[in-house]
Amino acid sequence: AQSGDATCSSVTSPTEGSKTMFLTRVESRHERCQFPGWVVSHHHWHSLDNGHSYHFSHKNATLRITREHGPTEMRLVCHHIVANSTTVTLVAHATAGCKNGFICMVFHKRDSAVIQVQQSNKMVQDPLEACIPPFTDPYLMSSPVTLITVSLPETRCPLAGQYIASSGQATWALPSDPDPLCHSNTTVSISCFASPNAITFQTCSSESSAVYNCHGTWSDNRTTYVIASPVSRKSTDAKRYCFILNQRNGYMTLHRLSDSCNLSANRITSPLNLTLQGSCSENSASKDSSALMLPSILSLNMALVLINIFR
Repeated sequence: AQSGDATCSSVTSPTEGSKTMFLTRVESRHERCQFPGWVVSHHHWHSLDNGHSYHFSHKNATLRITREHGPTEMRLVCHHIVANSTTVTLVAHATAGCKNGFICMVFHKRDSAVIQVQQSNKMVQDPLEACIPPFTDPYLMSSPVTLITVSLPETRCPLAGQYIASSGQATWALPSDPDPLCHSNTTVSISCFASPNAITFQTCSSESSAVYNCHGTWSDNRTTYVIASPVSRKSTDAKRYCFILNQRNGYMTLHRLSDSCNLSANRITSPLNLTLQGSCSENSASKDSSALMLPSILSLNMALVLINIFR
């Protein structure tokens, strides 16, 4: 009960006063759901640039988010699953410093070792409001954070083939000490020859500029995303990259990002515009046929030389 003035003289019992309230312990409102199994199959995830770290408890109900540069860590408890599939929406109770409340979280399964996470930027006190508009409007949701596991297995790269860049050379695809006599456009080989798990960039036929191993891939409409790591790193290279390949009207644009897989949140620099030259098997077959023809040509030339000598 609550009195109508600043005294307690009018409050004679908990049920008599100018206002009566029924209180519910907040902790008892948690349904204590569990995060999706394909998320907690790895208890530790981190962003491409290691700026975000996500650690799930062994009971799969609590998440701790830490940032390398940012505010106090956030602790989240799974409260209620709204939708469950390869994209899971849930309500979580969040605590960050002295603030607490309910937020909406969306988990996207991208590959066995790659997920993306979005969350609402504003806490609310009613869990029923957390995952409904306006709190789930795009301007109130964070950009997708791409998370990977500590150890990434290699996987086959998508869109296999031989490509050539029609817009010159991207600076990141050049060797650290480029040949000044090399003026050819960059060529890109995806899942070709003895490297089915690699993307290879070349500036000249005899010089390999950069090789990246593929670790995870997914597609959204005509856009393909690939998580990859450089086989040999320069001092300025990141450990992981996200390649974004957009297919339009027979051409393909390739971007390389180091902190996320979100084009709108990054300054776009040096994309490659690629044209398909042929499949890996076609190029391999042409090389094999050339190799088979070479001994025959040499034998014919030798025979002609001998005929001229003994004529």
